[in-house]
Amino acid sequence: MSLMFGWNPWNLSGGIGTFGWNPWEFESPGVPNASLVRAISNAQATTAPSRQPKKYKETTFDDPGIYLESAFEFRMSMLAGEFMSAIEMTFDRPTRTARVNVRRDGKLIVALTAPTENDINTGHDGLTSTQNRHPADSVLIDALVAQNENIDAFMLRCAGAVPQKAGARYELARAFSILVNLVCLRFKHAFAVKRPHQLDPSIVPMLPVPGHGSYPGGHATMASALAVVIAGTVKGVALTKLSTLAEQIAENRVRAGLHFQLDSLAGHRLGEALAEHIIAMLLQDQQEAGSREPTLPLLGVVWREALAEMRLE
Repeated sequence: MSLMFGWNPWNLSGGIGTFGWNPWEFESPGVPNASLVRAISNAQATTAPSRQPKKYKETTFDDPGIYLESAFEFRMSMLAGEFMSAIEMTFDRPTRTARVNVRRDGKLIVALTAPTENDINTGHDGLTSTQNRHPADSVLIDALVAQNENIDAFMLRCAGAVPQKAGARYELARAFSILVNLVCLRFKHAFAVKRPHQLDPSIVPMLPVPGHGSYPGGHATMASALAVVIAGTVKGVALTKLSTLAEQIAENRVRAGLHFQLDSLAGHRLGEALAEHIIAMLLQDQQEAGSREPTLPLLGVVWREALAEMRLE
């Protein structure tokens, strides 16, 4: 289902099924029509067995243990709310700087400053980094298209974590993609940097252009965050190799005419810093369990499931 004006924030690429992956390709039941409802209702009167209703028992209030019982989209919504309550974003107009801080103690997680006119117009990582690119001539054209959507699934598969054996890690990867992308989108609004083709009409984007600003790069942000979390949950995969893959994913967005190189550099910094801090919060929650309320109790459930899944390999 499409949400928020055609954008589904939890399934970042519009995929089908849990984690954007439908292993058996069953058809969605869709919306039941009136005839079907009447038919079932009439049949139940003669076929459904009589049963005594169960007694309601009060549940534990705000129990992280029941997280996995909810639908996937609902779980992602809860994780987003939990994460956003643990951080704060501040925007300093005089210095054109956006920051992410820890809400509990105000500690800085990461800060980005808006690129200047010279950065875009004449800088090596500005407009010239996008001009004169010919993606169709590149041996990476297949990757350019494949990495446009589902980069969490793409990077996990590149790391050898197939969906049938890595369900918890797919959920964790999707969660990290969503959480860092929420910050990235808010930063994009603050910086409001135009896309390359809006400055140079000779640049023709090879992929659909998202309806928001260019800086920082969203794919670069998510790919760099995914490199950190995948390296921590898939055995034998080096962070250096995943970081190289993240750089290639971001470079392909530049090659496709969607970004400046400076967008990618900022995205790498943002995604890596956020992912490292999220993991640090999860580890701190684990170490201080019992002495204080955890900062990310629901994401902690996903994290522990992913680690347990890795240990079973």
